[in-house]
Formats: sequence, structure tokens, C-alpha cells
Amino acid sequence: MELLLGIDVGTTFCKAGAVALDGAELSHAREQTPWRQAGGHTDADPRALLHACVAAAR
Repeated sequence: MELLLGIDVGTTFCKAGAVALDGAELSHAREQTPWRQAGGHTDADPRALLHACVAAAR
């Protein structure tokens, strides 16, 4: 089965959705975006973002 996978890395959640080629939604999920605060600024570790996206896509 062919499908499309969409990933949205947002400020609160990393969301993923799988859609069939005919547009039918197959699944969707979300994982919290792993922000960290230090030294007066906020950022995210790229590997932690990747892990959140992969977890949402599973």
C-alpha cells in the first residue's frame, strides 16, 4: 500500500499523519516537542526533535 506521511514539528507537539493516496486518513499521532531552557534562551536538541518525530510516525 502506498501512502503519504506528513510531519509537523510545532512548538508544542511533533505531529505525524498517514494518508492513503485517495485522501483517506489512516492514522495520526503526536509527541511533545522536547524544548529545553538554559542561559536565558530556549532551544531543542536536533536529535531529540528527530526522536519525537519518529515516535509520532510509528
